Amino acid sequence: MQRLHRVEQVIEQASEEQVQRHLLFLSKDPVVSKNSFAPQSTLTAVSQTPDNDHRGQMAVFIARALVAPEGDAAIPEGPLEPTFPDVTSDNEWSWCYDHVEFIAEKSVTQGYFDGLYHPEYTCTRDQMAVYICRAFELPM
Repeated sequence: MQRLHRVEQVIEQASEEQVQRHLLFLSKDPVVSKNSFAPQSTLTAVSQTPDNDHRGQMAVFIARALVAPEGDAAIPEGPLEPTFPDVTSDNEWSWCYDHVEFIAEKSVTQGYFDGLYHPEYTCTRDQMAVYICRAFELPM
């Protein structure tokens, strides 16, 4: 909790120039959408699904962050046999298949108790925090 408090203090103390510099960096980085940063937007599939905060998009964000600055080209193709039967290379979630497989291989996600990833489920703030902590090996 103390670490989070320090992060909040840094954010509050950041000058407008610092924020603009970081937004410029993010707009050029493959972690975010190629079209806009849209900081007020929710996590949504990049035009593939209805507006909805979901775990499919979170997998894409985390995978891209892990391979930045190389981008999607650095994310390996997923295996022939999917880790999660609800995210495959040939279903409606194929656009995030390689990303989900990549973060599963990195132990960022284990899916749900039923053996599915559930990319359609809402990605909650606590889940987002766990993704980030696991991906970047931060203490939880």
